[in-house]
Amino acid sequence: MDKQSRYDSLFRHYANGVDPLMLKAQAIAESNLDPKAVSKCGAEGIAQFMPATFKEIMGAADPFNPESNIQAQGVYMRQLLYRYNDNWEHAWAAYNWGPGNMDRCLKAHSGDWKAHIPDETRNYLKQIALIRLTLV
Repeated sequence: MDKQSRYDSLFRHYANGVDPLMLKAQAIAESNLDPKAVSKCGAEGIAQFMPATFKEIMGAADPFNPESNIQAQGVYMRQLLYRYNDNWEHAWAAYNWGPGNMDRCLKAHSGDWKAHIPDETRNYLKQIALIRLTLV
């Protein structure tokens, strides 16, 4: 089994009613599906959770366990999609930049919010969209 399809069953199982390919595209953008990935800011695992966020969702589970990390991703993205009325771009931006930052941005700049997010978050949105186009 190749790296791209290795975790497909977990994305499907833990999708929590959302498109598992959207979760997979996000995880590829986050870590290239590397369960041992650690970012320069300390985010961990396939879906790159900050330790406090992961602990809030999963308790004492291991963030480097692919199943636990993908399960947390499904839970958290379902929460964000609910918060942002099923708008994937808003949810992904909040995942990357933080929900508080995204809430303030949408409140102040609802019509042109993308012009007011960090370049890193804007690039993150583009990257996920491009990856999603390649997944079937």
